[in-house]
Amino acid sequence: MTYIIVAEIGYLTGGAWLANIAGYTGAVYHILADGLMTLCLFMAVGAIIYRTGESTAAALEDFPRMR
Repeated sequence: MTYIIVAEIGYLTGGAWLANIAGYTGAVYHILADGLMTLCLFMAVGAIIYRTGESTAAALEDFPRMR
């Protein structure tokens, strides 16, 4: 996860260093899209934990077959 965050910061600074409206717009859009994606990912994991009552990876090993 840390590598992804470092790569994201690189994309943002690269867009800002373009020093034009397209670079800044792309950087802001990227921040918003990445935040929304992360929010959805954690909400999906939270829904799985809530629905199954299990919070460890070992307990969710049969998750695709659970009903």
